[in-house]
Amino acid sequence: MQEPRPVRIKSVLFPKIYLRMDARNVIGAGAGGGTINCQYGAGPWEELLLVLQPDGTNAFASLSFPGVYLRLDGRGLTEPQEHGGGVVSCHMGVGPLEKFWIMDVPDGSGTVIESSAFKGVFLRMDGANVKIFDKMGGGKVNAQYSAGDHERFVLEYQ
Repeated sequence: MQEPRPVRIKSVLFPKIYLRMDARNVIGAGAGGGTINCQYGAGPWEELLLVLQPDGTNAFASLSFPGVYLRLDGRGLTEPQEHGGGVVSCHMGVGPLEKFWIMDVPDGSGTVIESSAFKGVFLRMDGANVKIFDKMGGGKVNAQYSAGDHERFVLEYQ
């Protein structure tokens, strides 16, 4: 099995914007918590570990918060929504909602990250209003049924 790799998730549409994972209040397994949003530039909370799972999917672990993973709950997303939907949060450990398929877009315009638990539901990032570094982050990270511009990323391997 492939070794875990340090990675950052960077928006294609918003080139200086990264996915930010704040898991300070995640203390045990449960329904998810913490804050997943955007950050201008990349610091420690934007550094993740890409972990290949035994079933061939991938999970994104926080490097700053050991044992905490990116979670996507796409319930109710059965068609595209103007501003996306679902809930993206942090979760202690890996279960079905913490597993993803990573695929390059055929035209070379980036990579998409699809939920393993919700077919056709993709990670989405809107960093339109994130113009400077803010210790609390900003913007919105959620999900979308289908993949368009807000769902394209560059995975920056460290």
